[in-house]
Amino acid sequence: MHTNVFGALTRRAALATAGAAGAAAISTLASSSVAARNSNRKMKKRIDTRAKKKCHTQGEQCTARLEVECANDPGCLALIVCCEFAGRCDYTGFITCTRALNDKPP
Repeated sequence: MHTNVFGALTRRAALATAGAAGAAAISTLASSSVAARNSNRKMKKRIDTRAKKKCHTQGEQCTARLEVECANDPGCLALIVCCEFAGRCDYTGFITCTRALNDKPP
């Protein structure tokens, strides 16, 4: 025989059951949302740390490269000041600095 499970439930009981299921779903979504947000913060912090290390390394590489390439040319050696911008991940500042130094008359 085929029995109807929902026939035994009253309307009030059915709504209470549906409400409890909805509340449980919202609770699960909220907790997973908080966990995802915390995970994203940790990942962003790790990425920021790696980027800062890479910028610092590039600033040092810039300085070392210019010291070798410029040898005794004072105009070229003045560009080493701009490597500080690269070391701080400020590439707009780096380009502005190099342009300003290149535009100065000797």
